Amino acid sequence: MTITPRHDDARLFERALLPTPQLVHPGLRFETALISSRAGIVSGDFFDCIQLDDGRVRAVIGDVSGHGTDEAALGVSLRAGWRALVVAGLDDDDVLGGLERLLECERPRGDEYATVCDLTISADLGHVIVRSAGHPPPVLVDTGPLLDRHRRTPLGVARRTDRPAGTAFPLGSTWSLVLYTDGLFEIRDYAGEILPMEAVGPAVDRVAVDGTVHPRRLLAEFASRGPAGWRDDVAVGVLSTTPTA
Repeated sequence: MTITPRHDDARLFERALLPTPQLVHPGLRFETALISSRAGIVSGDFFDCIQLDDGRVRAVIGDVSGHGTDEAALGVSLRAGWRALVVAGLDDDDVLGGLERLLECERPRGDEYATVCDLTISADLGHVIVRSAGHPPPVLVDTGPLLDRHRRTPLGVARRTDRPAGTAFPLGSTWSLVLYTDGLFEIRDYAGEILPMEAVGPAVDRVAVDGTVHPRRLLAEFASRGPAGWRDDVAVGVLSTTPTA
């Protein structure tokens, strides 16, 4: 039996957590970045993005509670499960419910939970529906956070039997939409205070270039705010159009 080194295990997990986006539209791009808060500890953060045959774009970002191999394995299951539910044609409003049932089956201890933000972008790329399960809201450049008025608790905390429809927002002709996990802003500033979620919107606008945000620029912006670095894993995904879109 071959024993795989731990750092190789981490790379395998991260490849499964962060798949290649499946986008067909030439005017769309999805750029990502992931940081583990501790060396050798695999992140449970995950994201995915896929364009369906009808032209709609589906995207997700999530954060499994805790750190380590079990949490990363659960994140892999949720990421793959989300894509399977979407590709199978489950109604968009039912995907978070299906993902919660998957989490309840897969969590090893029985008390793990996950925050998730699930998006549907219309085929004409002009509107987005945001569905949140306890997750920080995505930020639209030059507009601010897109808060889901019907948001639910994190998956695995208190199962809902209804079907929250999410909240719809216009996107405009060209746009850049930033998805992230809470580790991005949960960093101590030079005064020792943890940054609030409200710091993300202004930071996104500060680092935008020609209306577009690059994930590494956003990470650098927050890294400059705190001398001790991140306290939690960080995932960032930026879905953007280009003028040709």
